[in-house]
Amino acid sequence: SSIIATLPGRWGTPELSQVIYPDASGGVLTGAWATQGGLLIFTQTSTFLVIPYDDGVGFRAATLDASKGCVAPSSIANLPDGSVIWLGREGFYLYDGQQIVLISEGIRELTERINAARALQACAAVDPVTREYRCWVPLDGSTENNLCIIWDGSGWRRRDGENLSCVCVTKDHRKLMIGGGKVNSANGVFVLDRESEAYTPPTRTSVVETAWLEWPRSKERTSPLVLYLFL
Repeated sequence: SSIIATLPGRWGTPELSQVIYPDASGGVLTGAWATQGGLLIFTQTSTFLVIPYDDGVGFRAATLDASKGCVAPSSIANLPDGSVIWLGREGFYLYDGQQIVLISEGIRELTERINAARALQACAAVDPVTREYRCWVPLDGSTENNLCIIWDGSGWRRRDGENLSCVCVTKDHRKLMIGGGKVNSANGVFVLDRESEAYTPPTRTSVVETAWLEWPRSKERTSPLVLYLFL
């Protein structure tokens, strides 16, 4: 697979001499994402960075990591600190502008259950209110994204009940996270984490997972921003 750079200021007008083949082995490109340092290009097993030449004319591709790639283009997202996170074959990776690291080693038993044949359909977004990364993945033999895996910057947790096939965040003052798919067996488009007086949700049991009781991490921010206990 290849990428073609367009003429400056003329979007959609390619320059034939600017055809770039990031992967010399001919691997299929599985994603692209703009960062402060350039353009990240992925295959399933490798990651490349496309940057301009020193003289500012044309572009070149440099290999960032030949063993870490991306399996789901819709899982790529920017975190509030500017780093990039995405889903790869071994789990979730983080690129901080310097190196790519695997950050999901602590939940390996969970990431190994992601349906490899359906991992391509995983989708994700960063909630601008809670500042956490949410990725919906197909677990076990599911053909739908039946589990949401959340990274809050220091730890992982999960939420279920939503089988979303796409998710996005509105770029306005409302900062709404909108998902399309199935919620509690109802198909449609939903605004997440907002209450609607016209909708009565079914009774469900909720579980809060937090490191609040884990004394080595008690000073680190975890899932709840504020926790109230009434005794």
